[in-house]
Amino acid sequence: MAPRPDFARHRQRVLERLAPHEAVLLFGAPHAVRNGDAEYRYRPDSDLYWLTGWLHPQVALFLRPGEAPLTLFVQPRDPQAEQWAGRRPGPEGAVADFGADQAFPYTELADKLPTLLQGVQVLHHAFAVDPEHDTLVMGAIRKAARAARTNGLCVPTTFHSPAHLLHELRLVKEEDELA
Repeated sequence: MAPRPDFARHRQRVLERLAPHEAVLLFGAPHAVRNGDAEYRYRPDSDLYWLTGWLHPQVALFLRPGEAPLTLFVQPRDPQAEQWAGRRPGPEGAVADFGADQAFPYTELADKLPTLLQGVQVLHHAFAVDPEHDTLVMGAIRKAARAARTNGLCVPTTFHSPAHLLHELRLVKEEDELA
């Protein structure tokens, strides 16, 4: 049996490349619908998986150097939905099993992201991939900017594709990835 990838080490490698005023924001891959009532088997976003091992849809990752670097926004537990689609780890499982320092239901992303973005000047986020995500991120930056007028913290003004950072690190495979 192959060893489990060292997701914490992968995150640490990214964090070592980030300045204190930088952050990474990734969204999970969308769930593809095959027809009216059936979906294709879910395939997670490769970068998000490389950082966390998370295999479920409707997820967002916020990674920033500091005391609690990894924040995940995930689907909450739902016994009725889990009957059909399988068990969800929920926010509790994101912390206990996937190394998140804090985790919240995905529905709280729009409310919590403006606070997370305060103090961040450079945001690594893939714009122009999903218009809904872009709208959410830009709305969060506007809210963070309003708060910054009173608290003096900076907000993102420079944006980079996370692919430049992550794909360079993923190019050279470590032992756990080769296995």
